[in-house]
Amino acid sequence: MAKLRRSEEREKDLQRLTASAGINAQSKNQPIDIKISRPPAAEGSKSLDEALAHAQRYDTDTSSINKSRIPISKLRDSPYQPRMTYPEEEIQELSTSMNNVGQQEPIRVRSLDGNIFELLDGHRRKRAASLAGWEALDAIVEEKTDRDAHIAVMTSVETRKGLSEWERAKMYKAALDGGIVKNQSALSELLACTRARVTQVLTVYKLPEDILTLFETHTSQVTKRLVLTTAELFQEHPNEAILITSAVKRVLVDDSPVSSLKSWVKQQLSRQQQSMAARPEASMVVDASGRAVFNIKTHSNGGVVVNTGKGVSIQQEQLQNLIVSALKEHLCKLPNTTSSSIDEESN
Repeated sequence: MAKLRRSEEREKDLQRLTASAGINAQSKNQPIDIKISRPPAAEGSKSLDEALAHAQRYDTDTSSINKSRIPISKLRDSPYQPRMTYPEEEIQELSTSMNNVGQQEPIRVRSLDGNIFELLDGHRRKRAASLAGWEALDAIVEEKTDRDAHIAVMTSVETRKGLSEWERAKMYKAALDGGIVKNQSALSELLACTRARVTQVLTVYKLPEDILTLFETHTSQVTKRLVLTTAELFQEHPNEAILITSAVKRVLVDDSPVSSLKSWVKQQLSRQQQSMAARPEASMVVDASGRAVFNIKTHSNGGVVVNTGKGVSIQQEQLQNLIVSALKEHLCKLPNTTSSSIDEESN
């Protein structure tokens, strides 16, 4: 009986060892599929007990990580956190969830002076817990340099929901400008995304300053689609900055759909072209010496204004003929315009 008990105990020990070493065995009579995810037994280990002891030491080696329960009053946001806004409805929803099921995952922090802790991950949970009236949160305290803390925040935020395209662009730019990474390729590798995606995000900085000011003011509303559509509009209409800025403002301020951006700009440009076609440009007549005799301009109401110059050396009859000739040319382009709508003004 004792022999059977010892056999069962050693069988359990073997299962513990294989589990800690990443060994999966389907049954005793089938081949064992071995995947090493832990280091092998300590050098010189000759017994099962020694191997188990080594695996246990490996699992509990947390020299740079400590678990603690930290008062919320001692938590500080990270200066590397790109998120600028925390929508109230999202925090309220998270707060309700934490009240119902508790804290499912510890936050991550680094100690600043032994009494204040800087968040590496958990900015939303901190706010939700505070809203719920909690006094403390479970936390993992890590030893991090400033650079490592910056990287930890970036990699954490990149996978979280709710980060706007403008916030992501600012985060990427800060990492590049601050020397956290050498180039866009290194940044894409760090964040486990493609180089093309990094380039796409940073496209926003090619837009005019007025657009960036709008994005800064309405951070949470800046989506990937809005940035890309705006960039395309500036490529298609590089001389229409004022019009495109107005279109973007309609989306951010008036809640117009992003899908209407291009159609609205196209509609406004069409109206401008129609207006210009209906209004002839001013004409100028000069005398033999090249001095301006008069010019003709049209009003939006269809009227025509004739401005004559001073000290013009030209005979009256010749001047009248020139005026009549020029007016006929203009009047034929203006529907519903008669000679009675002509005003003569002398300078």
